[in-house]
Amino acid sequence: MLRLRGDDGEVSRGQAPSRYDGYGPSSRGPGVTTMQLFQRRHVQFPPPEHVLRGRDQRMPVPDRHLVLGTPLVGPWPEGCRPASFGMGCFWGAEKFLWNVPGVYSTFVGYQGGITPNPTYDEVCSGRTAHAEVAVAVYHPAAVAYDSLLKVFWENHDPTQGNRQGNDVGTAYRSAIYWTTPEQESAAIALAQAVLAEVAPDAMDTMPEEGEGAGARYEKLINIKDRGQIFRVDVDSIERIEAAGDYMCIYTADNSLILRETMKDLERRLDPRVFQRVHRSWIVNLNNVRQVKPHTNGECFLILESGADVKVSRSYRDVVARFVH
Repeated sequence: MLRLRGDDGEVSRGQAPSRYDGYGPSSRGPGVTTMQLFQRRHVQFPPPEHVLRGRDQRMPVPDRHLVLGTPLVGPWPEGCRPASFGMGCFWGAEKFLWNVPGVYSTFVGYQGGITPNPTYDEVCSGRTAHAEVAVAVYHPAAVAYDSLLKVFWENHDPTQGNRQGNDVGTAYRSAIYWTTPEQESAAIALAQAVLAEVAPDAMDTMPEEGEGAGARYEKLINIKDRGQIFRVDVDSIERIEAAGDYMCIYTADNSLILRETMKDLERRLDPRVFQRVHRSWIVNLNNVRQVKPHTNGECFLILESGADVKVSRSYRDVVARFVH
């Protein structure tokens, strides 16, 4: 099972390749939908009340890469950018990446989960939702991102689901985490080419060629309310509440009534950003600042405005999927 995912690129620093204690980075980013291309089994994320709390302190790391001699901690040289790949155990994956000519630096750690700054044992418990990743820091003028994608596809088996060989668990899932629109387009295009050759039945899970993952969804919504037509930037929407065949649209400075069913409105919104968390609520996950556990597997999402939205048990996996 391969998971393609967007991320904001914030990655805590991992260990030098000479350190085999397993500690490494954790990453936080916007909540997004992942495309599961080889669906032998689904990743089972822990319910919110079982997620480990983690810690604020980042793991200490050496200053320099043992092999490359380059820094393990940014800021990176101008123009350099990270590229993250989940290929099973991160130590072997990292070596593949540092051997690519033109790669500036590499490090390893954990990404795509919830627990901040987890330890190796915590990730192995399955209660952090993280994947082991190897990160290559590169300059596009020195090495093409396609070259890194080739390393990803040629050096592990993405069809094994939550394992690679003898390493078993959700931490060993196959994943690509992009940090720029260019990486996103390249990752999707190559995945399409691979799928067309080896798994054509899975092509339905992919966007059309040349179409970004969010291009099919609306950026502006026209809302007729109180005798006026408002053009609402979708990104400005914080939460949506259902009231029969009407939707209450809440932004930071306004609330509007839209005559449309929740089901129809959901189809118009990017599921990487907008997720249903209750039969009556959709939230913009980019506006979530805190998850507050409640009882019986339920929790509350505290939004940037201070509003709280209840997450019912039926939708608790949403909390595990998005990165706080």
